[in-house]
Amino acid sequence: MYASSPHWNADWMSQKDLESILSQLAGKIALAPYGPEKTALNYGLHFTGGEPFANFDGFCRPVEIAEELKIPSTFVETNCYWCSDDRTTAEKLRTLHNHFDNYGNYVPGFCAGISLGNLRELDRLLKDGVDTERYPVLGFLIDEDIHALFQFARNLGYEEAQGGYLSKCHLCMDARRYLALKGSFEELTPREFYNHLVD
Repeated sequence: MYASSPHWNADWMSQKDLESILSQLAGKIALAPYGPEKTALNYGLHFTGGEPFANFDGFCRPVEIAEELKIPSTFVETNCYWCSDDRTTAEKLRTLHNHFDNYGNYVPGFCAGISLGNLRELDRLLKDGVDTERYPVLGFLIDEDIHALFQFARNLGYEEAQGGYLSKCHLCMDARRYLALKGSFEELTPREFYNHLVD
């Protein structure tokens, strides 16, 4: 959030300060409209940085404290640089609370309408990782970038929005909506999410 860089000093908040601040916030943080396990803009507790996972061991304690204090709608923002291999990723995801929707989809961050897999198959997912050939939309987002997803959607008939996009997230959502309504992409779920999006 603050032009962060690994070259900055490691000015981590002390555990004493963290406990004091979170204790004061407990009971004052509004939960997301759809419940304490859900996230929404301007609701809940948002852990960010820089990159919270840069100090993973130190970062786990704030998440534990937030849970102990029953702070609702807690979420972590990360650029996922730490997903360097399947084993490391699986270990860290097992340690933290993950974001699942009410259909059992493992949802990456704020990316509603896209699933990394199903909660009922979490052990297999953590062991084997995401099959990017079976799930091409995830493949473009994981192995390439938003531009690759945009080109893929264009090749299937997607047309660029006349007014442009507010952000990469807006472009991604618009392209995914097109793909979800046009084809059969298992990772673009729940389908109802895309059916109810407005233009």
